[in-house]
Amino acid sequence: MAFSIENYDIFNYVNNEQEDEINLGISYLKLEKYENALSDTHRSLEIEPTGPNSFILRGETYFMLEKFSEALIDFNKALEINPNNTYVLILSGEFYFKFQLYALLYYGKVLEIDPFNLIALSFRGKVHYLLGQYYKAFLDLNKALDINPLDMATLLYRGEAYFNHGHYDKAFSDLVKVLEQYDKDLYNLGMSIEIKSNYTNALILQSKICFNLEKYRDTIQFLKDSLT
Repeated sequence: MAFSIENYDIFNYVNNEQEDEINLGISYLKLEKYENALSDTHRSLEIEPTGPNSFILRGETYFMLEKFSEALIDFNKALEINPNNTYVLILSGEFYFKFQLYALLYYGKVLEIDPFNLIALSFRGKVHYLLGQYYKAFLDLNKALDINPLDMATLLYRGEAYFNHGHYDKAFSDLVKVLEQYDKDLYNLGMSIEIKSNYTNALILQSKICFNLEKYRDTIQFLKDSLT
């Protein structure tokens, strides 16, 4: 991730004490003294707990310390305060893009060792799709479903991909298979939150398909089902 704080005017509307802490933090960050930078951003947030600039700087510092989860949390907090902060949106975009590329590398290594690893194929297909590599995405998702035609996560991924490309019949077919499998577990008290979430997502996606096809009664029914 390329950090270039000096290219962005993000330090408006702060009081002097907080500004001093932020300026110290920036200086330490540029000197690669990340622990010192982190201490100053902590102090800045003690002065102003909702200061977006402090969250941005601390997020960047966490990133340089390879504390990626903490970095993303701070970027998200900054966006909660100002959802239109283009600087943070750029940082977040670079963050997600970079780690999707890393994900492709790791899933690729898994598949070199085990070419039929269902999880790696399914997740790599999802990442390819998010990166706009649609042909590769469908290759991976189709191969995963050749291994296990009833893998719910992969069916949901492929259904979503078909939907976004306007292939509503194919999307609906995948989602029907998802719902058939989840229907068996719907009233199981031990059903996981993930299963419930995927079940709901499949219903919502079906409602969107029906809406786009102007089947409004079906749209309403699927939405009602998703809320039960």
